[in-house]
Amino acid sequence: MPALPDAVALPSSFAQLHLTLIRHLSNENLEAAGDLFAHLVEIPVWMEFGLDRLSALIKKDGRRASSDAFLRMLLLREDITFGHLKIIARLLDFGDHLGQRDRILGHISAREAQGRLPPPRFSNFDLMTRFNYVGQENLQLLTRLKYLGHEDINFRNLLNTSKILAGRAEMPPNLANRLLAVNRLHEIPRDRWMRDLEEAFALDHIMADRWGDMFPEADIRALFALLDVKTLRRGFRQFSPSRGTLVVFFHGGFVNLLSLGSGPIKFG
Repeated sequence: MPALPDAVALPSSFAQLHLTLIRHLSNENLEAAGDLFAHLVEIPVWMEFGLDRLSALIKKDGRRASSDAFLRMLLLREDITFGHLKIIARLLDFGDHLGQRDRILGHISAREAQGRLPPPRFSNFDLMTRFNYVGQENLQLLTRLKYLGHEDINFRNLLNTSKILAGRAEMPPNLANRLLAVNRLHEIPRDRWMRDLEEAFALDHIMADRWGDMFPEADIRALFALLDVKTLRRGFRQFSPSRGTLVVFFHGGFVNLLSLGSGPIKFG
């Protein structure tokens, strides 16, 4: 399970709400647990860190009945569960934990066959490496669900796909506000800037998550049409290999883009 950064402190009220939700699960009051869960899902900071805390508490509780009730609650509130990649990951995690993976996979397949499996929303932090804890088979399923409807991503449709996926991104308001505060392009309207930011995050996710699918079979020349390769390479020629160079990126997926445009980047 991904570790919660030490610097992140959830409001103390969340701890009480977690205990209340677990008590509802223990009492088989799935309706009340589902209502409380739905309330928590609407809080961005809880979705980012609180869901992991709650899941850990339920497992730590040690009673199989609590874990089983949580799994049934997630299926009962499937409108919420299948709308968020992070919650689907927890559904798969608890399915494995309880030996009910086949049941969960059957449920997902049935929804997909009925056309009731929406493309899930994901946060800017939800790169697929974050979900390694679910195991390789579940990770492949999560990746397919994350990019539902866009299985054939390549360098020729990269930008158009990122524009569509941007609509699924859940940008925490506090992060967007912090980035906007240091934005130097003040002439760009906020709504346009936010749209560009979401598309950049979606592009980053594609390059980080789907790199192995896109390369080497994709047409690299199509990617070069998206980059100012001459300027990029001219800038890199100014660096001295003998001194070493530290390149700082906001997110890791863009390293893949840069390496294609400028030549191999060595880390070490």
